[in-house]
Amino acid sequence: MNTSKTRHMALFFTYSMICLLARLLPFRPLQTSLTLAVQMPMSRQWGGVMGFVFGFINMISFDLITGSMGWWTLITATSYGMLAYLIRICINTTFTTRYLYAAVVATLSYDILTGIIFGPWLFGQSLFVTCIGQIPFTIMHLIANVTFSSLLSPHLETVMQKEVVVSPSLRKEQKTWQMI
Repeated sequence: MNTSKTRHMALFFTYSMICLLARLLPFRPLQTSLTLAVQMPMSRQWGGVMGFVFGFINMISFDLITGSMGWWTLITATSYGMLAYLIRICINTTFTTRYLYAAVVATLSYDILTGIIFGPWLFGQSLFVTCIGQIPFTIMHLIANVTFSSLLSPHLETVMQKEVVVSPSLRKEQKTWQMI
């Protein structure tokens, strides 16, 4: 394995561990996670597949460690992974405002899908109760994601740009997304 790919994988593993350990901190405010703030520049620089794998592994790892694996794990992990592709559409420049916009779109999409659509089905709640409970949850989620995304994502992208391993197919994908 060449040095560039080794550094690339080392960064992926390091960011995964930091996000996982941050989620495992006791007494942290609810819905504060670094995962989206790391996933956004990763998806932009390394492609949607790497972003998907990052989000998916992060969600699965947390539930595995905390002993809370179940249907909810598959739904949240897949949803978080799919955010990588949504992020690729939302972000086509490195400006912080793009990260703020993408954080809002990604958070609302994720919370609507996992909370409002799947919540009543999995937990037997009425739609009204789910929506009322989802409002403070989503507000806290938005505050955390917007804050971390505006503070961390632009800087992480700079680091990832230096370590990017660009294959011909990824270059073609990047040009396609830049045209959108």
